[in-house]
Amino acid sequence: MSDTAIKVLEVSVDDTIESVKLNRYTSRTGVQFYGRPGTEDINVFESVVAHNEYRLPASFRHQDIIIDIGAHVGGFSYAVLTRGAGSVYAYEAHPINHAIARKNLESFGDRSICRNKAVWRSDAQPRTLYNDDITGYVNTGGISVLWNEVGVPVQTVSFDDVLFEASHGLTKQIRLLKFDCEGSEYPLLFTSKNLGVVREICGEYHEIKAEIVPERAKVSNDCWSFDARGLKDFFEKAGWVLELEPKGGNVGLFFARRKEGQAPAELGEYDETEVDVNELMVRIRAAAAAKRESDGDWVKINVSAILRDLQARPVVGTAPAAEPFAVGPPSLQPSFTPRPDKRYHVNDLLLYHDKEFVRAAYRAVLRREPDDGGYNHTLDGLRAGRFTKMDILVGLRYSPEGTDKNVHLDGLSRPFFRKLYRLPALGYLLQLVIGLKGLPALMRHQSQFEAYTQAQQQILADHISHVAAHLNGNFSTQLTRAYEEMSELSEEISRLSETQSAQADLHHGQIGALFREHQELMKQQRQVEEEIYALVAKWRATDLQGAALPTAEVGESANARAFAEFYAAFEDEFRGSAEEVKALFKVYLPRLREAGAAADILDLGCGRGDWLELLRDEGFAARGVDSNRVLVERCRQRGLDVTEGDILAHLRSLPDATLSAVTAFHVIEHFPFETLMNLVDEVWRVLKPGGLVIFETPSPENIVVAACNFYSDPTHHKPVFPHTLRFAMNHRGFTDVSLIFLHPVEGSPFARQDLEPLHMWFYGPRDYAITARKP
Repeated sequence: MSDTAIKVLEVSVDDTIESVKLNRYTSRTGVQFYGRPGTEDINVFESVVAHNEYRLPASFRHQDIIIDIGAHVGGFSYAVLTRGAGSVYAYEAHPINHAIARKNLESFGDRSICRNKAVWRSDAQPRTLYNDDITGYVNTGGISVLWNEVGVPVQTVSFDDVLFEASHGLTKQIRLLKFDCEGSEYPLLFTSKNLGVVREICGEYHEIKAEIVPERAKVSNDCWSFDARGLKDFFEKAGWVLELEPKGGNVGLFFARRKEGQAPAELGEYDETEVDVNELMVRIRAAAAAKRESDGDWVKINVSAILRDLQARPVVGTAPAAEPFAVGPPSLQPSFTPRPDKRYHVNDLLLYHDKEFVRAAYRAVLRREPDDGGYNHTLDGLRAGRFTKMDILVGLRYSPEGTDKNVHLDGLSRPFFRKLYRLPALGYLLQLVIGLKGLPALMRHQSQFEAYTQAQQQILADHISHVAAHLNGNFSTQLTRAYEEMSELSEEISRLSETQSAQADLHHGQIGALFREHQELMKQQRQVEEEIYALVAKWRATDLQGAALPTAEVGESANARAFAEFYAAFEDEFRGSAEEVKALFKVYLPRLREAGAAADILDLGCGRGDWLELLRDEGFAARGVDSNRVLVERCRQRGLDVTEGDILAHLRSLPDATLSAVTAFHVIEHFPFETLMNLVDEVWRVLKPGGLVIFETPSPENIVVAACNFYSDPTHHKPVFPHTLRFAMNHRGFTDVSLIFLHPVEGSPFARQDLEPLHMWFYGPRDYAITARKP
């Protein structure tokens, strides 16, 4: 992982502007992205993009729609878009995370729709929720709007509204829905009515005890708990297949998919089955004729139902389906244009209905588009009958904002008179008198509305006839065009095949050069090993002679001293300078601070003391233990607190729960696995609750390390596979276990997505670290 200080984002946070420093990182797979230094941004992005934490397929189709709830800095959206998904609707509640996500996704253009909204339950009105203030946070993704009553505000959007928009009005399938919203996944899922448009779901679940679930998140009339069991009951009842993957503590991953053969409900996409266009046209025209023969009642022409019925029939022939054609939607209401002189009569606005009326009223009276909260509240009240159109116009005109705009609206009564309607008895009599007086006008309006409705229905019927005629007239043309495009595509595939063949030859040559270089390195390694073995044999022969030494004890001591001096010189030669090593160690300082480990830190196999010296300079109180007397003496000369002795024996001499952190850098690869597990158990015992452990070791996922460089140290035993170590730490009871891959090789010729395996094998991270906490 390499990084470069590259950008400062100016982000609006609760009416203030915050400057956010970003580094541009190059991941272990060659991907470049932005993140905050000293935070978990790097590791979260790597877990999702490089390690494929959410088990994404190798590719998506260009028409696939993805929803990303809890987008953080855009890792998941980035991963699905680079795999070919057509569009992603991403929602992130915190404005700083949202700004970074937009920066990381800007290269995808319109395929990425990224919004600073908190997705909330579908049975509640829009409201304001509150984020944590993440200033100084390392885990910038572990924030939640579920609990806070104060903080950084964010407006909500209904989960079902998100599904409705992304599915184009519940007419298209959502290929994949992802949750990472720190506990909000339960009220979102349990209150949704539109989940039928989703094919697969993945996400992170957070188990919450019933007694601490906040009131605003509780779901009435449902018995599902906010934990893994609740998810299982919910999805099984809905007919889904669910897989749970606990990660330790109260967190885990879940993967849900529809059972085989179960299609999403009520979708409007019918592009995968051939339909007889002539029969479709006849059916639509018949439905339109039925409408005209009715007594003025609209007979709804359900084109989706007609298509489903036709598709259920056997189809003869194998001709490919025609491409979709572009027919614009019918215009049922006149367009509204605000007047520059700000003068209207109420009748200018009353001719609009439903959504168009609300938009026209806002644009005329307040001179702006409606905000989401006002629009939804006003439209819901109009549809429910709580407000009349005149109520809405009066409310807008005489609101503080309307008074400030001072739009002239003839025919509008003062709010005083409308308030009289709410008075007991008197209000009813006033409404009755005014209603009787306006009865002739009301009857005239009713006749006008009936005529308007008939006109609207005729527009719809004509539009459907136009669609059918377009289908009938253009089907053969579309079919011919499809065959022509298939021919062009075949030629393009042939050209690509030739290009790939040439690239394959080039890659084979590069691989051959790498293997020849590897063989030369192996030869040099064998020469170094022979020299080391010769030295060891010489020391042993000196020890066996005995006569030249005063006692056997002195001989053993002299031999041990000689080997200690050899290994100290070996470290100076191969480890790198102290300043270089300390610079690499700085990546761990934020984790110690987050764990609150300012003192009682023990470094196992402290060697030259580079880590201990860095901790001392940064204000931490730490000590070390090492069995190499020469290195211990050097540490003490530098003023470091170091004990000489066996690591495991030293740990066993310590009382329980006395250390805040235990570290070991390039130590565990020196032990057989059974000894390593004894070491892990002792570390668990001596750590305080919440204590942190950090192990760093060579990564065998890099072939050059695993097959060559690892054996340059004659005291190494075996490489430790990273995922085996993570499993072992989890198995021994540690939580928050995470892997950090470090120190990739620069100058990779394979830093491309299609060559990712070669890049990882030869130029990937040379080391990795594992961090974990004692509960």
